Amino acid sequence: MWKINISKDSNPFFLNLGKKTIAIVIAIALWIVANLEFDIERNIEVPINFVNLDKSLIVVNDVPKNVSLRARGPRSELSNFADSNLNLTFDLAAVQNGSSKIDVQTEKLTIPEEVQIVTISPGEFEVEVDKIVSKSVVVNPIIGEPDRGFEISGSPLVTPSKVVVLGPERLLSKLDSINTSRISLNGETSKFTIQVPLQLPSSLIQTQKEQLARVIVELNQVVLEKEFRNVEISLKNFNELSYEIDSNLKADVVFDGPYNIINSLKSDDIEVFLDGSDISKEKKKSENLKVNVIYPYPDSLKLTKISPETVKIRIN
Repeated sequence: MWKINISKDSNPFFLNLGKKTIAIVIAIALWIVANLEFDIERNIEVPINFVNLDKSLIVVNDVPKNVSLRARGPRSELSNFADSNLNLTFDLAAVQNGSSKIDVQTEKLTIPEEVQIVTISPGEFEVEVDKIVSKSVVVNPIIGEPDRGFEISGSPLVTPSKVVVLGPERLLSKLDSINTSRISLNGETSKFTIQVPLQLPSSLIQTQKEQLARVIVELNQVVLEKEFRNVEISLKNFNELSYEIDSNLKADVVFDGPYNIINSLKSDDIEVFLDGSDISKEKKKSENLKVNVIYPYPDSLKLTKISPETVKIRIN
């Protein structure tokens, strides 16, 4: 029969037994400490509510939305206290037009006996109220820049031109107009209509009825002037004539027209010429012939200047 001897040195359980024992003791100690009800401190945020403010009044200053409590007590009690849907409600029924001081009192909270409030922040604050009034103000459209080559024609038409707003008396006393949202003219080339919201200058101010403004904007192309100098004057229908021309056959021409057309107009697009068929059949020694100009888009472009307007021809 075989006999097997297991020594402490060969059993894994006994390896580093001292370190394992210390680790177990520390873990047990930490568990005990974590679960004992020692007093601790914790910050708790409590929302603020206001009730019973007269309907003719409005709060106009920035009041705290929360009160910060520094509380001390057993961990479980503090957790239950913080999770109990806390809120502080202040009755503003007695508040009059002007400024009133509000004291923050924890008596309005249901606080467990084991929990102590160490500090309150803020301990007090002011509530400033004003009378709500109405006023008719002008609606001012805010228009962006048109694309290059276009311009706004006249003044934009706004409907409604005025709106009635409601708000604190002190704010409305300084308010004469309200703006619309910015109207972009990108890509717009003609008359168009758009509805845009009104931009109220304060969250304390509201419109009585109208929330949108209807704006009509009319756009036209910018009319530009363009000059071409020293354009060659050609001759037409002079085949059978014997003639002499003393002047230099060059002309300066000036056009007015819409931006997109005149901006692309080149000298090669323009024909300047004298027409020999304009010479009268009477036998004259000389004659002043009109300088003719042919150019594209005659319905859109306007010839405003031609120099010279005539050229003297001596007929042999």
